[in-house]
Amino acid sequence: MNYGYFDEEQKEYVITKPNTPAPWANYLGSPEYGAIISNNAGGYSFVKSGANGRILRYHFNSDDTPGRYLYIRDDESGDYWSASWQPVGKDLTV
Repeated sequence: MNYGYFDEEQKEYVITKPNTPAPWANYLGSPEYGAIISNNAGGYSFVKSGANGRILRYHFNSDDTPGRYLYIRDDESGDYWSASWQPVGKDLTV
């Protein structure tokens, strides 16, 4: 596994290298509301139906560039990063 490993104890896949060759998407949801979000911050949310109840438009593609990002900055050091791996694309730090 070049991009992570499966944690048997937590029963989850842990991504250690976020620059996956294709977008890595996860589904979050309940019967009333759902969302699909990728490691590059691409995705959409919907009410009841992913086909008919979309709140945001999204076309899943290899570029995975939604154009909506959240940036975080440390005012003391001036360092900045994005809440998702892209668009800043910095290495993961522990």
